[in-house]
Amino acid sequence: MNPALKQVARVAAVAMTWMVAAVPSSAVADALTADDIARTKWVNSAKISPDGSLVAYVLNVPRTPCEDEDGGAWTELHVAGPQGRSRPFVSGEVNVSAVEWTPDGKGISFLAKRGKDEHRSLYVIPVDGGEARRVLSHDESINAYSWSPDGERVAFLAREKKDETREKLERVTGGAGENRAPSWGPFPQAR
Repeated sequence: MNPALKQVARVAAVAMTWMVAAVPSSAVADALTADDIARTKWVNSAKISPDGSLVAYVLNVPRTPCEDEDGGAWTELHVAGPQGRSRPFVSGEVNVSAVEWTPDGKGISFLAKRGKDEHRSLYVIPVDGGEARRVLSHDESINAYSWSPDGERVAFLAREKKDETREKLERVTGGAGENRAPSWGPFPQAR
C-alpha cells in the first residue's frame, strides 16, 4: 500500500476511535444495530431520462433475516419525478439489473428473469404505466445490452448455448474450458 495512503488510514482509524469513545451513553440507545443495518435499503444505480425530468434507479432491498430464503438483496426498479416523489415500477421478489432509458425516453429497459423465463431477458416498461414486456430473450442469460440511437435495434452480450459435444468435452477436461487438452487414462499395453 502507498505510504501516504497508510498514513491517511491510520489517522482515520484514530479519529473513528475517538468519535466512538466520545459518544455519550444516552446516544448508545439510538445507535444503529446489526438488525438496522441488515434492513437498510440502498440505491445501486441510477439513470436520468433523456429529457432530464425523471430518474430511474435500482433499489436494493435486503431479504428479511430468518424469514426469507437466504440470498442477496432483491433489486427493484423505481422512478423519481421532478418533485422527488418516487414510485415502484417493478418491485417485490425481483432482481432487476442494467437499467437504461429507451432512446425515445418513453420506456425503461432492464434485464431480469421473470415469470417462466429460463434465462435473464431484456424487458421494457412504459414510463406512463403498464406492465413490462419482454422484448428480447436468448438461449442463455443476457448479460449486457445497448440500444441503437434510433431505438430500433439492440446489441447484446450472452454466452453461446452449449451443445452436447462441448458439454461432453468439458466433463472430460474437468470443465477447464477450451485452453486445456483432454486428459486420458493410461494406454493399454501394445501386443
